[in-house]
Amino acid sequence: MNPGPRRLLRSTLRTRRRRFVRLAGWSLVQAVPALLSGWLVARAVDEGFLADRNVEGLGWLALLACAVLIGAWGTRQATFQWPRSSSRSATPWSPSSPPARSTAPPVSGSPPTRPAWPG
Repeated sequence: MNPGPRRLLRSTLRTRRRRFVRLAGWSLVQAVPALLSGWLVARAVDEGFLADRNVEGLGWLALLACAVLIGAWGTRQATFQWPRSSSRSATPWSPSSPPARSTAPPVSGSPPTRPAWPG
């Protein structure tokens, strides 16, 4: 790795450590369903359905549904809390402002284009 990106990463992590730790924590919460899904399905099948204890099997699957809800909550927090916590907007433009016009010369042979916004 070149020293430039490494220096940028270090300075960014140094100045935004709290946001990085928050994002890492919510990312761990997002991983809960992936970590538990195989184990919970195996328990539901082995100790529940194959042992003719259907209620117990459904209980294990209900735990999996709870894990999925927890993971969805973590995804929401990591996705929608991050832009609000940063000092700049997540998008570099305002939805109400028109797109910038290109200042590049037209490509030869391309059809003429109309401006995206009047005026």
